[in-house]
Amino acid sequence: MYIKIGKGLNNVYFGSSIDDITDKFGKPDKICTNINEDIQYLYFNEKLVFQFEQQVDMKLGWIEVHNKNIGFEFYQNPWSMDKEQLLQYILNKLVTEYTMNDYGSIESIFFEKIELELQFFLGKLKCINFGFLFNSDNCPIFMTNT
Repeated sequence: MYIKIGKGLNNVYFGSSIDDITDKFGKPDKICTNINEDIQYLYFNEKLVFQFEQQVDMKLGWIEVHNKNIGFEFYQNPWSMDKEQLLQYILNKLVTEYTMNDYGSIESIFFEKIELELQFFLGKLKCINFGFLFNSDNCPIFMTNT
């Protein structure tokens, strides 16, 4: 399985419904609601979190990847790279602007143009979060079959 920036994971696409996800992954191990009233489906064995967002009529809008067997379609194993090496690779291949928030033991690097967040815990990649992209009119772009 691999991450497709702005699209989803393999055959799981942003814009999918809750039913689409449960058809593919089964019943989630846990269901949470965040402060924005978005619904999160947590799959423990797969180490994935799928977030269905209010702003897009409860469609899949954000994915958290904690599974070290899942890489990027353009680079299969980001988990083995150190922070600076991975950051440089993304800056060279995808986008040149990012923001970084330092929370002590956790650092978050966010690439707004491609809706990608890398979270590092004590310098090691802990989580890859990513979401759908926006067009020039600030409307979501959903790739339902590409």
